[in-house]
Amino acid sequence: MMKKIIILFCLLPLWTNAELLRLCQESDAEDPKLHHYTVNNITYVGKHAAIAAQALTQLQYQFVIDRLPWKRCTTLVEMGVYTAAIGMGWTAERSEKYVFPPLSSTEAKSPFRLSSINYPIYVHADSQLKWDGTTFNNIKFGIAAPKGYVVEKLLRRMNVLLDTDVGVEAAFGLLINHRLDGLVLTENAGDTLLAQQQPGTIRKLEPYFYSQPTFVAFSKKQHLLGNAEMLQIWQQIAESREAFYQSPD
Repeated sequence: MMKKIIILFCLLPLWTNAELLRLCQESDAEDPKLHHYTVNNITYVGKHAAIAAQALTQLQYQFVIDRLPWKRCTTLVEMGVYTAAIGMGWTAERSEKYVFPPLSSTEAKSPFRLSSINYPIYVHADSQLKWDGTTFNNIKFGIAAPKGYVVEKLLRRMNVLLDTDVGVEAAFGLLINHRLDGLVLTENAGDTLLAQQQPGTIRKLEPYFYSQPTFVAFSKKQHLLGNAEMLQIWQQIAESREAFYQSPD
């Protein structure tokens, strides 16, 4: 009987890791033209997904990563349909719905981050929009941001948000056609699109509108991972991130 118990105990981690973890990240409409990376002969889109995949592969988890509209992704993680969201920034409101790693709220360079993200404001080259780091001036139409992003909520609270249902590439078109005062995006996505425009068409305002570290945040309603397993994944993400960049970013 004792031998059977020992065998079952030894097999338990294998059973746990065999459970399929479902993770989601932002869609192509919100973060287009990301680089593709191969981990264990599987292709993942973007650095964040690649780092998460490397960590989970190292820990021998079975998992899938789906690209979804960000608002849908976060909603499904909150509901427990998905295990975790890749690339989520901490806020007090989000911490009530999702499980973040230690130091998420206090350390800009948290060791468990996927990366640190800047959000510039992109405007037409001849725009009169002003931003001093606290207040906007010369608002005519409003400022857009991807749905479900922290920056969208911040713009809404400032009463300057222009709700749009278009992707970021189409939003750049609105800027060019003077139908939007500004567009707040991750610097990676925005600069990629900026490089495709005619020189002197679009520019960035200073300072940044917002900056934050991003994480793999777990659903509080998922039951596949306990606190110890989540911490182990975050610790492996830290190692995978450093290996990915060759040094801490």
